[in-house]
Amino acid sequence: MYSTIFLSQSNIFKEVYLFSPLAPSNDMLNKIVYDHGIKVFSYPALLNFPNILRLDNKIKRNLNLSSSPLKFLYWYSKRRKYDKIYILTSQTLEYSLPILKAFDDSKITMKFTMFQQKAFSNKLKKYLAKVHFNIVMSKDQKNFFNQNFGLTNVLVQDIFTPNENNLLKVNSRRTYDFGVFGRLSKEKQIEDAIILIKKLHGMGICSSLLIQGIGDLNYLKYLNTIIFENELQNFITINYESLSPTETELFFNQISTFLITSVSEGGPITGLEAMASGIPVLCYNVGAMSERLGKYQWLVAEDHEQLFKSAMRLLNLSERDYKKLSNSLRNIYLDEHANQNKLEKLKKILG
Repeated sequence: MYSTIFLSQSNIFKEVYLFSPLAPSNDMLNKIVYDHGIKVFSYPALLNFPNILRLDNKIKRNLNLSSSPLKFLYWYSKRRKYDKIYILTSQTLEYSLPILKAFDDSKITMKFTMFQQKAFSNKLKKYLAKVHFNIVMSKDQKNFFNQNFGLTNVLVQDIFTPNENNLLKVNSRRTYDFGVFGRLSKEKQIEDAIILIKKLHGMGICSSLLIQGIGDLNYLKYLNTIIFENELQNFITINYESLSPTETELFFNQISTFLITSVSEGGPITGLEAMASGIPVLCYNVGAMSERLGKYQWLVAEDHEQLFKSAMRLLNLSERDYKKLSNSLRNIYLDEHANQNKLEKLKKILG
């Protein structure tokens, strides 16, 4: 969504439209989009009627099609309306195939916001090879496309940071030693953050952790069980509450170090938000984090043991050295990942 806002503000297009397969239900997000004069649309309600869905699936099955024939016809009817198509997608292309089939390939640029190598299939190669550009968030992701699919139309560009201005003003109170922020789900592997706190306590280091986000209630129950079994409830807080993308500074204002313990990631955007806030990021080697952190590779862990050692190193930093690291990470963000730089590059790609 925020890519749409930045494109709208760039003045390179007369009109900018935002399509969502389902009508956006978040009133606050709707307001942000409408305030920027962006036209939002979704599939006609008719396409979601049970009888229509059954008909669509029957045609798809009988003709052995890879995507919805009715959604293809919907997009085919609009193929002359749009000069450029910018698709934010996951590796499955689940919602994208009808669009890819309906439009002239040279109009389409794909941006992968999630990236799990195992999830890419060779069936998708023909679509990825035809589009104008495939945009990924790291050189490793680009190399994967080059080496496994022989693609040459791949560019690296990071994701926009919606709350950049507020994050750049963060001067954290450092109430908690560590923080995890985002959707609560198994692939985020947040239990590793809890185990880190347990291990630090076992070494006599009384550290604290703030976990914030909403998501899978069964996973939340699982995390709470680990916390109580290890008697860490006085040191770990789970705030089951979401934050607007334009209010994330409220979280980063509370922590000293941001943890990323996910199994896999595309970016993630939270890593950029932490760097913009001047908060050190301690992470597994996922997504674009290794490239983002540049010379601070000691913050990138290959396993939990390395995560623990780097956590110890961070906790032992003097106030002066912590501030030096904080300022350096924020400067890396400003020099290499600021929104204005990303917008200029995207304008060249789409222009």
